[in-house]
Amino acid sequence: MKYLRIIAALVLICGLASCGSGEKASPTAPNDKGAKVSADGLTRYDMSKWRLPTDPYREADTILISRARTAYFRYCMKSKGYTYQGRPEPPEGQAERYVNSAGRSLFDEKIASEVGYHMGIVPGWNVYQYSHDTIEKSKTDPGYRDAKNSCFNKLMDQYPVLKTYEEKSETGNALLASIGGAEQGLEDPKVKKLAVTWKQCMKPLGLSDLPDNPVLMPGPQLSQKIGLNPGADAPQSAIAASPGTVSEYERKIAVADAKCRISSGWQQAYYDADWNSADAYVKKNQKELSARLGQIKQVEATCREIVKKYS
Repeated sequence: MKYLRIIAALVLICGLASCGSGEKASPTAPNDKGAKVSADGLTRYDMSKWRLPTDPYREADTILISRARTAYFRYCMKSKGYTYQGRPEPPEGQAERYVNSAGRSLFDEKIASEVGYHMGIVPGWNVYQYSHDTIEKSKTDPGYRDAKNSCFNKLMDQYPVLKTYEEKSETGNALLASIGGAEQGLEDPKVKKLAVTWKQCMKPLGLSDLPDNPVLMPGPQLSQKIGLNPGADAPQSAIAASPGTVSEYERKIAVADAKCRISSGWQQAYYDADWNSADAYVKKNQKELSARLGQIKQVEATCREIVKKYS
């Protein structure tokens, strides 16, 4: 699964975040007999959303953080003579259709038929265009930028728990890297073997740069052809595009890919291997992870307090 939260650590600074809905996977209800859950009971087994046992420990709810930041900045910027628009929220019920709560782009036949390989798009949610416009405004209006920086500093000073979370100690960064490293599904021998089966399934499409692994789709040439490599200075096309700009050719290839991932058995094997390796990590590192979860809950409680006070 591809992660979108590359810049999530900057969410409080510049208002950028991934497209995850921010909803945490909930524990299995007592009457869900036979439902598989993680060792800590916090994550339900669900390949359709690619839930993993490590998800609750990754980061605080980015949409809640953004909502708190927007509420505070609107209040603070107004006192400085500026209007702060704030980061738009995803359309109701749409975010987790395309990206899960841990920031992984989801990919199945239906999504492929809608957005092709422009994964990470949430139709109707122009968050990245907003972020691009906000950055440009900061470049052209020094007063706006200075006011925004001042408000950010005030927010951090007023709510130290956010500052601590934002700055992330070296130990915290190491833990996050460790969590990411725990999801080792692609290294599983069965997954590697089934990737060969997937590739055989894809061969009739005649792609000249078909990768050895489905997660590397689309290859460089196909990416260029469908507009996923616009150059370093251009907006990220996967973000800037909308379903209406995705070609029928791209949809055709993506749908075939999604079907081959399922029919080859690769997708199921990959998810199971990812789940098992992540669950083993959670069992082994419960002490450190519990401390991380406590910090996350504290940050989220603080954000709810900010939203209530300044909205």
